[in-house]
Amino acid sequence: MPLFLFTGEEYTLLLQELTKRKSSFLEKYGEYGLFDFSSDALQIDQLQNALMSWGMFATKKLVIIRGIPLDSTPHNKAKSSDIDRCFLLLESFIASNDAETIVVCISYKPDKRTKPYKRFVSHAQLKEFPLLDEKQKVVYVQQQLGTLLTSSQQAELVTSCGDDLWHLSHECNKLHHYAMYHQMTSLTDEQLNQVVWWKVSSNNFSLLDHLYTDWKKSISLITKAQQAGEDTFQFLGMLYRWVKITINIINLTEQGITDAKTLASKLKAHPFVVSKQLKLLPQIKEKKEHVFQFYSDILQLDYEIKTWVLPAEWFWLAIKQAIQKIYTWN
Repeated sequence: MPLFLFTGEEYTLLLQELTKRKSSFLEKYGEYGLFDFSSDALQIDQLQNALMSWGMFATKKLVIIRGIPLDSTPHNKAKSSDIDRCFLLLESFIASNDAETIVVCISYKPDKRTKPYKRFVSHAQLKEFPLLDEKQKVVYVQQQLGTLLTSSQQAELVTSCGDDLWHLSHECNKLHHYAMYHQMTSLTDEQLNQVVWWKVSSNNFSLLDHLYTDWKKSISLITKAQQAGEDTFQFLGMLYRWVKITINIINLTEQGITDAKTLASKLKAHPFVVSKQLKLLPQIKEKKEHVFQFYSDILQLDYEIKTWVLPAEWFWLAIKQAIQKIYTWN
């Protein structure tokens, strides 16, 4: 049965797959058989014609229906009345056993508890696009750029884009075209910095090298991030991930696990980040309790700013104070 459900919160991958299918269909069959219905305008009569009628110019059809089944994602919500009528049409379509019409429904976060969903999904081919973790994003960069970047450059690019895969995809596309235009097979760090729009400043990667060894340098790098107008929560998220990895490395090495690849695999972190931490392991272990306290401090800071206990303007000062405590707290 040519009925598909695209679902998952990695919107960029889902939409890339959808675009690929639309382009392939247009190339083979032309535009007369392509129908794309948005969630806020399902136009049930036109949808019925698309599912049940045979056009004069095309027999093969691709029908895309957004917001079906019921989607809890705000920008892909359809009216309840439209959803009910759409399910009736889809049941008729399933019964017709029409092999010439391909239907792709898109629901990023469907309510899987409902009977209509369970009945629908029993007939559909499910294609899921779950959120990628950091290691999977590095693999994504490798797939897009091949050997254009080194492993450390790939890791920096992923970290710089944070949780935004669309931004990462856009930067990969820029880098690919830049290298093609200049006939390059690899890029230097300088060229990378010239082309990429960094959500997280490249200076912030230096913070990982100095956080537990040089508080003055750490404060200086944070001041640069502040002066550059970096997003506070993006910066805090980056810091949170790094310190969490540090704590897990401490715990695992104390259990006798010291191989970088094994650690990276267990932590689902890139070897580049793990190797940076391992180089500093003696200094980090000296400040073990301080690192734990720092982790607690940034979690508390995140909570207090998000709940308005502290004004957002205090963020950078509070981060600097928390770092200074790594060196002075007893």
